[in-house]
This record gives sequence, structure tokens and C-alpha cells, in this order.
Amino acid sequence: MANYHKYILDKKKRVIIGDFEAAYSKCEIVYPGQLELHTVKHRLITEICQRLRPNDKVLDIGCGYGYFTSFLSNNSQVDIYGSDISPTALQKGLQVHEHKGLVVADISNDLPFKSDTFDAVICLGVLALLFDKIEKCLINMKRILKEKGLLILSVYVPENPIGSEYIKNKEELYNVIGKFFQVNEVCLIWDHKGIKEGKSLDHCDDDLLVFAQKI
Repeated sequence: MANYHKYILDKKKRVIIGDFEAAYSKCEIVYPGQLELHTVKHRLITEICQRLRPNDKVLDIGCGYGYFTSFLSNNSQVDIYGSDISPTALQKGLQVHEHKGLVVADISNDLPFKSDTFDAVICLGVLALLFDKIEKCLINMKRILKEKGLLILSVYVPENPIGSEYIKNKEELYNVIGKFFQVNEVCLIWDHKGIKEGKSLDHCDDDLLVFAQKI
């Protein structure tokens, strides 16, 4: 396990630590997958942003270093912002790509944006660490989305996840999202690294990719 994990979760004790600022401050790289911008998941989301109207406002929540935020800014005509709970993550990212629309924010608290601001909200890999606060997170995202705004989520839900007292499986996650949004499409995307290693799909990690709409 990469050393940054010790600041984020304890698998043995089955608890979320969630000290992202310590992880980004003390580790050279946190979640290296955020630097991979050409996966199927990222290509799908990029294509969706390219189909949005010029200057539509998009927020990338939990953007980390902001690589994908910057990539979308350079490969679409949307007005995109990124937010992350870690100031250090954003500062390190700005040393590389200079994207100006990055804001420190905690999705589980009140987001520092006016209601009905964004045409689309992207939130990749964040909610799996916030199952105990998932309804609050969904309410926050719904508030800042415009009517009929698009929500794009990716959530890793393993068998018996940490926080299973709140979300036990993918079906429960789907149902919770459906309390606040109209779910339009759901995709299951398997981890390409596991496939390359010769693992069967049953033994590969997978992300639930959800496309929903504020109604």
C-alpha cells in the first residue's frame, strides 16, 4: 500500500482517517491515478464537457492537484472550476498547470458557491470515503447545480466497504443518489491495471460511473 493511504484510511481497523492535507503535505504523490487523463472514464467525461455549451460552468469536486480540471479547461469550451479539501494539493498543482479556478472546499460542509451556479458537477472517487456523510454531500451538490444540471459521479464500492453501516453495496448507493437526483445512466468500469495483470473481471476493482440530473 502506498504510504499516503495511512493518512486516509485504516483497512485493518476499517475506519476512514481522512487527513488529506497531511497526505498531500508529507507524500510525494497522492492517488497517482489522478494523473491518468486518458482512461475510458476520463474520455467519457471529456466528451460530455465538449458537448456542453461554451462557457457553461462546471465544477470538479475533489480535484486533487487539478490535472483533470486543467485538462478539461484546455480541451473544451466550458468555464471549469476545481475544488479540494487540501490547500497543499491545489498549491502543488498550480506549480504545474497554473489553472486559476481552484478553490479550497469540503464537500461534506457548505460549499462556498451560490445556489444554482453550475451547469455540471463532476465528483470522481470522493464519495467512497464519505459514506457516513453521503446525503449531506448530495444535498450540497444539488444546491449548487442549476435546474436540470448534470451530476457525474464515480464511486468505488467494494464488497463489504468501510462505512457499510451506511452503504452496503452498489444498489444502496444507487438508491441514495436517486433520492436527490434523476439517475439517467450507470456504467461499471473495471480497473485496467487488474485486467493487464491477467485478473478475471470478478477480481478486478471497478468504479460505478453515474450520470444524473437535478430535477
